[in-house]
Amino acid sequence: MRLLKLLIFLAHWGVARAEPGKFWHISDLHLDPDYKVSEDPLQVCPSAGSQPVPNAGPWGDYLCDSPWILINSSIYAMKEIEPEPDFILWTGDNTPHVANERLGEAAVLRIVGRLTRLIREVFPDTKVYAALGNHDFHPKNQLPSGNNNIYNQVAELWTPWLSKESIALFKQGAFYSEKLPGLSGAGRVVVLNTNLYYSNNEQTAGMVDPGQQFRWLDEVLTNASRAKEMVYIVGHVPPGFFEKKRNKAWFWKSFNEEYLKVVGKHHRVIAGQFFGHQHTDSFRMFYDDAGAPISVMFLTPGVTPWKTTLPGVVNGANNPSIRVFEYDRATLSLQDMVTYFVNLSQANAQGTPLWELEYRLTQAYGVPDAGARSMHTALGRIASDPRVLQRYYVYNSVSYEPSACEQFLNGSCRSPHPGLPACGWSEYRAPPGRGAPRARALGLNGRSARSRHTRFAKSRRRGAEPASLSYDRADARGRSPSRAPLSGPFRRLHRKARRRAVREAKDGRRGRAVFGPSGPRGRRGRPPGAPTAAGRIAGAPSRGVRGPRSSPDGAGRGSPAPEARALGGP
Repeated sequence: MRLLKLLIFLAHWGVARAEPGKFWHISDLHLDPDYKVSEDPLQVCPSAGSQPVPNAGPWGDYLCDSPWILINSSIYAMKEIEPEPDFILWTGDNTPHVANERLGEAAVLRIVGRLTRLIREVFPDTKVYAALGNHDFHPKNQLPSGNNNIYNQVAELWTPWLSKESIALFKQGAFYSEKLPGLSGAGRVVVLNTNLYYSNNEQTAGMVDPGQQFRWLDEVLTNASRAKEMVYIVGHVPPGFFEKKRNKAWFWKSFNEEYLKVVGKHHRVIAGQFFGHQHTDSFRMFYDDAGAPISVMFLTPGVTPWKTTLPGVVNGANNPSIRVFEYDRATLSLQDMVTYFVNLSQANAQGTPLWELEYRLTQAYGVPDAGARSMHTALGRIASDPRVLQRYYVYNSVSYEPSACEQFLNGSCRSPHPGLPACGWSEYRAPPGRGAPRARALGLNGRSARSRHTRFAKSRRRGAEPASLSYDRADARGRSPSRAPLSGPFRRLHRKARRRAVREAKDGRRGRAVFGPSGPRGRRGRPPGAPTAAGRIAGAPSRGVRGPRSSPDGAGRGSPAPEARALGGP
């Protein structure tokens, strides 16, 4: 009887301790204030560069950055879907993709101010944790490590959201830390200026610790551990590689390794990491030296539909997106992630945008929550199940190209780079810190020279060249690696790849293994297993927001746009 009472008490205590909450994450709004519908395809938007924009609609175009009406719609859709979030994460990049000559310091501040006023107007009583993006400066990408006029002016714009201490810090380096709202006092948000580590930032390329931000971050996380706080880390440019371009790293190498050291050392107090920049829907995994998952970083897709002009990226547009997280206020543990989007082509055709539920993370990947262990499980399923891989691929572009990896399913997926697999996972690990566990971040399509990483190696067998997967372990000096066996989903994937390659060799074809989401596009249509039932979102207002809808003809969410002139990356 005593045991029964104890169990009832503990169950009641556990339920009472749970404090469910929600918060929004938006990124990469990229307002193009000069967007207009024009009969002249060369006069639609400056963000398209010199390329023509035929048949542009009032709500935007995949070759252009966001018109004001689209951004306004996205913020008000947030208000309809979840009107009282605990807080909002806003991770930067607000100006259009245009040459520096078309902008200026005053124009950057004008756009940031306009969007700040919109968010405050729609969410007047909501705390916002905002970060600068690499486009929120003039000249773009060149954010300095010390005080300047833009930092000063933006700090004044964001004064209603910042403490006095945060205002002073922001003016010095555009980073700060704030306590989370609520009575639990469970944690805080750390907002970083990772533009200081961006590989396109020439101002900080030769520095060891720009703005002393790494030192400051280490102190904040150490103090959080002593105070038994949990922390959300927020920033714009993420570490790791861009999944749509092989070997494209966002950080300078030394900064990437330093970031991994910090996560490895303090992962026990890091409850989540939230970044943007890529405009795509993806995530990063971090592992300790034993291979256990220790942290996850979510990359939210952008509101802008702009098709990236980064050389080598094929069909890099996306549908506009907004995202809400469900979490436990007492522990900051992430319970779920829900992504909403608008089909831009459909919005222009119908004359009004319909913000729909694209997917719920726990349902899409069959995991109990959005924590590091669950996302490790999701990653294993993406790596081993072609249907889950295809689902990830669709979500990666916010349902812009819904059947991107269909060719993978029949084994005909081919890489645009001769001799390389079409889709590839790779992982990299920073060298160990001072007694701290080493963090290993899992990215896509890239690897570090001095790291333990996954690589693809060809082995000849009976005259054929089947692709196989091997695990290389380089020493601290990057000398000749030694082989180590694969484990988990990668081992299963390795066996499948070899069997497929042998079968194809017998048929007189050359086989290649496909291990991750970066293959060519296939016929448009919804991915297997994706939700298709029509219906309104449970608990959402009845007007303007619907649940996922099936397409009777299997058409995609957007129409592929013409190739864009190279203007640079995200």
